[in-house]
Amino acid sequence: MDTIIERLKKVKELADRGEAGEALAAKAKLMELLKKYNISLEDIETDITHSYKFRYAFSDEKKVMLQCISKVIDDPKMTYSHYKDKKKEFFVKLTEWQYIESLDLIKFHLKQYRDEKKRKMRALFQAYLNRHDLFAESSEPGKSKMSPEDYAEFVRAYEGLLDSETYAKKLPPKS
Repeated sequence: MDTIIERLKKVKELADRGEAGEALAAKAKLMELLKKYNISLEDIETDITHSYKFRYAFSDEKKVMLQCISKVIDDPKMTYSHYKDKKKEFFVKLTEWQYIESLDLIKFHLKQYRDEKKRKMRALFQAYLNRHDLFAESSEPGKSKMSPEDYAEFVRAYEGLLDSETYAKKLPPKS
């Protein structure tokens, strides 16, 4: 999918190099899009880059952010920098519009990622408790307040734990 700026640049190129009728239509479309996105011709003609700072909470979220930026600039081998004394932030050289599009993509995907991670962690937690039977002996057996979707997620998480080692009690039970 083209970014807004890439699309505008293509329309501008067609307006500049197209044949008479084609160029006029492209120029009209370009003006319409520039107005719609509140962008000037100067904005799409400059490719000046700046170093932009991105902050993150957890290393997995940093990876999501880097993937989003990589997608926007279409560079799987993009580079970033960071200061040794500054934790939880990194810097990437981007044009202003790449930065704006990156922020938008990051905002969307971090929310999706955090929501999905929360659901998966709840299921993993329940699966872990069940796999290792970490319930009081006086608990009522068979009581489940899980929705069918939560139960299916629990089963998938539980199956992933079947190969894990379990704890074996070393002391005999109290008499």
